[in-house]
Amino acid sequence: HYITDHHWTCEAAFKANEAIAKYVYEEFGLAFDKDEFRFYCSEDHYNKVCYPASFLGSIGIRAGEGYTKKEDFSVIVPDFYTHFYYTHLVDSEITNSYSGDFMESFIDESLLLDTHYKNKYMAFLHGGYVENIIENQACGNELKALLVAHSYGRALTPYMSLLYKEVRYLDPQTGRYNESYLEYIRNYMPDVIIVMFNGEIQL
Repeated sequence: HYITDHHWTCEAAFKANEAIAKYVYEEFGLAFDKDEFRFYCSEDHYNKVCYPASFLGSIGIRAGEGYTKKEDFSVIVPDFYTHFYYTHLVDSEITNSYSGDFMESFIDESLLLDTHYKNKYMAFLHGGYVENIIENQACGNELKALLVAHSYGRALTPYMSLLYKEVRYLDPQTGRYNESYLEYIRNYMPDVIIVMFNGEIQL
């Protein structure tokens, strides 16, 4: 994680996606194409874009810049063709939607380039935090995944989205997605469900 923040770094999220996909494939025989899996999880097919000394996370903001320094902030970006439709909803109402390649769909670069804005982590998913629906228009399978995670799922979701036809990410923190998860699963019928958080949710 970062020095001044509790969230996963982009690099950690990238590796976490690989570990999760590998586990799902090996333990449950999910129908990933082996060559595609290796391709999407290899850093050889990505570029790292770095924004030096630009990030001060939530812990650093509370402490103040007098007690700590800004960190470098990186985004791992595919160097191959990608195309997504990303929609963010609050209380089932669309608040924002994006389409295009990886950067256009998932990264708010205006926050990364803003020298006055400190918490660059909000650039992931354009700050999406309640219900996030992503369709991968370049995907070769029909698999659907549901991720239930606290806000560190915001960095993981874009990389998960490379492997599935559709990914939905719900944040179960109080005041975010707090409806029935069993009902959501029945309606969505995902092939994979990943749950990563501490606490209780309304089933």
